[in-house]
Amino acid sequence: MRAILAAAALGLVLTGCDLLPGGDGDGRPGQDGEQTAQAQDPTAALPGAFERMLTTPEELTPQDRDALSGAQMHFNMANEELRQDRLHKAAERFERALVLVNDYLPAMVGVGRTYHRLRKYGAALKSYEQSLELSRRLQPGNRPQEAMIHLYMGNLYADCERYEEAITSFQTALELVPDMTPAHYALGHLYLEQGEWALATERFNRTLELDGSPDYYKARVGRAIANHRMGNHARAWEDLMFLEQNGMQVSDSLKASIRTAMKEKRRGELFRPGS
Repeated sequence: MRAILAAAALGLVLTGCDLLPGGDGDGRPGQDGEQTAQAQDPTAALPGAFERMLTTPEELTPQDRDALSGAQMHFNMANEELRQDRLHKAAERFERALVLVNDYLPAMVGVGRTYHRLRKYGAALKSYEQSLELSRRLQPGNRPQEAMIHLYMGNLYADCERYEEAITSFQTALELVPDMTPAHYALGHLYLEQGEWALATERFNRTLELDGSPDYYKARVGRAIANHRMGNHARAWEDLMFLEQNGMQVSDSLKASIRTAMKEKRRGELFRPGS
């Protein structure tokens, strides 16, 4: 119950899902009646062109260059579709890029992100796992890229309430990139759901210390909840007042709960024997 209340205060939704193949309708868009990229473009994928571009660009053939150019075009169009929330179109474009170049890593990650948003969790996880394997093989020193994939996987596991795997994914991302603010915030949120108030506060503090965090205000709310649960009501209240002063809407129920706790604490101190 406390996990649900914490998530509600942060404006988040808990859900469950099946990560097994075929679970939660994780088929490709074409299985819902739309044509897949493969069906629309029967050209066989050019194997290894992305790897050749990274390792031996001087050996790229004209066919390689044409395929890579086409894959980049579809990738850019897919990202635009994603920004417009046209998720099936985005998935189709990402897959078209992979039709042209079967190891085009950015598109493989994009497929995972899109299927995650489509709640096709099994397909999303498979794409992330393939992306991680490909990243380690093609660019073993690219820590930010690998960390980002772990972050995406952690978000997927969290959405599926697979909290241990989510925490492991976020921790791995932070081992690779210690100042990755979304991973700090995500860990704080998961610890909050599990009632690990001190651990949650630690992660929210780190999120707030890092400049430019997109999760700054949500981390303030999370820290307020954690401090409230630990009995640090005055600190929690300070965070809520900071948010209100900066034009952010704060949960009335959370404010009422903290205000009541502060009054009860003052009353207890007032009537303490010997005071």
